[in-house]
Formats: sequence, structure tokens, C-alpha cells
Amino acid sequence: MDAVLLDTDVFSYQIKGDPRFAPYEKHVAGKLRAISFVTVGELLSGAQLRGWGARNIAKLESAIKHVVIVPYDLDVCGHTRG
Repeated sequence: MDAVLLDTDVFSYQIKGDPRFAPYEKHVAGKLRAISFVTVGELLSGAQLRGWGARNIAKLESAIKHVVIVPYDLDVCGHTRG
């Protein structure tokens, strides 16, 4: 299965049903969705800073659980040992 890495804005548009997601929909349809660990941090800190409250943050956390989270490691960063 093909995968697509969504940035913070695109993932946010998708989970909110924001019309700004429309141009990206064809690129995401039928693909495994992934976000980076950085995006997770941006989403959660943004929600807290904006005072979303526990219920909305729980909804955000649920949406995050439905995608692959790409963690940090040296291979992801392209680091070669040698």
C-alpha cells in the first residue's frame, strides 16, 4: 500500500473537515496516512495553547491514533554510519 506523509496543516484540515483540504484529497485517497512526531507535538501544543479543553483534545488524540506516526531515528534523518 502506498503511504503519504501529511504535514501539520494538511492533517489539521482533514480532521476538521476544512475546505482547504480539498486540493490534497486526491493525493491522500486510498493511501496509508502518516504524520511525523513533530506534527504530533505541533498539534497537541497548539490545541493546549488555544484552550481547546479536554474533550476536543481527546478527539484530536483519537484522530492521531488513526495514522502512522513516524518517529525520529537516524535512518529517517538519512544519517549514515561509517
